[in-house]
Amino acid sequence: MWPATHTPLAWLNLTHNKRRLAVSVAGVLGTVLMMFMQVGFRNALLDGQTVLIERLRTDLVVLSKQTRTLASPTAFSRRCLSQALAVAGVVAAQPLYSAVTTWKKPHEHGAHAIRVLAVDPTAAVLLFPEPERDREALQWADTALFDVQSKSYYGKVAPGMQTELARRTLRIVGLFTLGTDFVQDGNLLMSDRNFGKFFPYRLSTEGALRRVDIGLLQLAAGVDPLSVQRAVGQVVPADVVVLTKAQVRAQERAYWQNSTPIGFVFTLGTAVGFVIGVMICYQILFTDVMDHLPQFATLKAIGYTHWQLIAVVLQEAFLLACVGFLPGVGLTHVLYTVLAGLTGLPFFLTIWRGGLVLLLAIALALVAGITAVRKVLATDSAEVFA
Repeated sequence: MWPATHTPLAWLNLTHNKRRLAVSVAGVLGTVLMMFMQVGFRNALLDGQTVLIERLRTDLVVLSKQTRTLASPTAFSRRCLSQALAVAGVVAAQPLYSAVTTWKKPHEHGAHAIRVLAVDPTAAVLLFPEPERDREALQWADTALFDVQSKSYYGKVAPGMQTELARRTLRIVGLFTLGTDFVQDGNLLMSDRNFGKFFPYRLSTEGALRRVDIGLLQLAAGVDPLSVQRAVGQVVPADVVVLTKAQVRAQERAYWQNSTPIGFVFTLGTAVGFVIGVMICYQILFTDVMDHLPQFATLKAIGYTHWQLIAVVLQEAFLLACVGFLPGVGLTHVLYTVLAGLTGLPFFLTIWRGGLVLLLAIALALVAGITAVRKVLATDSAEVFA
């Protein structure tokens, strides 16, 4: 039976020594930040690889079966898009071209690899506001838009600037925002006609772009995407696959999470942060228990059961986790904003990710509390006051 008093013992234990409270909160805060950084980098990796497909107006995506990641797609015959367009429910089938080449500013030493994306600027396939605004400029010869979230070593790029791309002069006529990922550090967007000029090896003997990197299918309003997906899959060759946006997203995330060491490393980092947090919280709670051992012995002597003593320590652990988590959220938001600006990666502090770290913080504090409370349970009140 609980005693009649409502005195918040756990809170008073935690806050009676302000200096120790500050040190304890700092320890938990460091653990929370460590886990937030690991979760942030992991999700920035996974989200960054799907940003491109999310920024395209498409219902179904056609890819070569050899494509493992959108960062380096394998080209397939453009004829597949013509076959898909003949299927009922498909109203548009547009190609997206992708290639990596060298970027070099005139009169400067050194060159950097950059990804070049190309579409038909007259087709409504882009969900970027900037290319829509600069659609006419994209149709001019030897022009492109530059991704403002590209890495800083590409230099300060502004509309009207001339640079060298694939050993050919290129004029920047506008800017757009896409973002980098763990493979590509910068992006350019140009028309399909200019793409053929800068990458002549992609042209057929007739001078046309016959191979596509990503196919974009737009469907009529009201049709069932899964039904159209099955129908398109039956008419296109066996070397391509037709996927919904959600399936592309899942495939991309699964590749980077399961087929590369990067996803494993960040997941392991979160686990390591959890273990370190348990150790830190255990030291904090064990020290507090030892300092208050006479008080705990008194509680046992006046009728507190083992479960009630456990509840006091676990409440203290819970409060410690929450108090350390709150400033961690604010600092994480600041760090995510800085990292997004420096790297171009999509660092987002969502409710779900914050909730995950909060649950981990509470769990590690409770594990530490259960470990630390054993000293209280083993204490004999008579020996403490002997």
